Amino acid sequence: MADFPNKLLKLLNGFDDKASSMSTDDLKKELLSAERAINSFQKDLDNDTKLLVAKEEVKELSSVYKESIREYSAKVKYIVYVLDERGAP
Repeated sequence: MADFPNKLLKLLNGFDDKASSMSTDDLKKELLSAERAINSFQKDLDNDTKLLVAKEEVKELSSVYKESIREYSAKVKYIVYVLDERGAP
């Protein structure tokens, strides 16, 4: 198990020790249970109206910055293009 990433091992809170002694069938049951939990949390996340409203607000508030960044990025790319066309180093 030395190949398993340490940052993920820290999240297991001792489950790695427990899993080592579990049967293959018990591991499969645990896998199914974990997948169901992930799906449930994902549904809750997707349907959280307060979070959706907050995301929209962040999107709206950040749009001015993002648009400005896109505009200046386009300028930079065009300047590089013109300089390349002129053969400038």
